[in-house]
Amino acid sequence: MAARIRASATLALTLTTGACIAPPARSGARLDAPAASPSRPAARAGIAIVGMGGLAGLQRTTVLDSATRHFITVTRGSCSNGCAPLDSASGMLSVDDVTHIYAVVEREQVFAMREAYGICDECSDQALFTTAVFANNQRKVITSDRETTPEVLGRLHVAVAEAIRSARGAP
Repeated sequence: MAARIRASATLALTLTTGACIAPPARSGARLDAPAASPSRPAARAGIAIVGMGGLAGLQRTTVLDSATRHFITVTRGSCSNGCAPLDSASGMLSVDDVTHIYAVVEREQVFAMREAYGICDECSDQALFTTAVFANNQRKVITSDRETTPEVLGRLHVAVAEAIRSARGAP
């Protein structure tokens, strides 16, 4: 079950990251350029976080296109036919917020981390987080469980969440 959740998270992450960090289409621009894929690093900086599973079965997807500072975050319940979001937001982060997020990436040495932390293939109710970071022609995708994520990627996840909360105007 955990393998299926991890595969679903990776697929969702790949699709949302590719959609968000692909170069913007412009009138007259060539549209046949190759897209980012697991075998080809993305050309633009960005971060995607997909959390899913657990007892509640929620899926939260957050994507940040660092070049445009645009973010989107969506939370959905567990459903097989693409149910409506429980919560969603999109907007623009400040330059300072994006700079801070990438300072956290550097300070936490995200590109030197392993690809998996705390994964249990026998745990059917395990919540998993897949975090992808693209910067300076580097790409890192890390999958971690609910208990390990705060220790391993907590500062990065908090930096992204605080920036989005600030952009949404939350107290």
